[in-house]
Amino acid sequence: MKSANFPKRNTFGQSLIIFVAILFIPLTAPADWDFSKHSIPVEGIRGGGPPRDGIPALFNPKYLSARESDKLLKPDERVLGVTINGVSRAYPIRIMSWHELVNDEINGVPYLVSWNPSWSTGSCGREYTPTRGFTGQNSSRGPPSYLLPAPP
Repeated sequence: MKSANFPKRNTFGQSLIIFVAILFIPLTAPADWDFSKHSIPVEGIRGGGPPRDGIPALFNPKYLSARESDKLLKPDERVLGVTINGVSRAYPIRIMSWHELVNDEINGVPYLVSWNPSWSTGSCGREYTPTRGFTGQNSSRGPPSYLLPAPP
């Protein structure tokens, strides 16, 4: 089976670049982050790697048919599957590990697919805010750059 030509990550090189960048970049919240309303101790929030939007999220990706994808995917390749209103999509983990977020839509229903390569966990959901409910719009989310450490 033919292998796809997706970019390979150079984890050591990227780790070194991130480490050096952290030495020169102050770990303070950007001006557009509002930490004034919070339910957790703000001092526990810290920088988490690349800057905000430093990992490119995908928006409205192009899809292959199942037959076409057989040429690019290995039979045992892991995917993150989503089914909405009877329409299914598969997001290859090797691509999700590179981008982490996909802002997408099925039959007018916007949703966000998320993959965390550090924990090998994925999720899918619609944008919801307490004041507006489900917005009915594609969220324009990128991976967060500030993290709250997991409890011990």
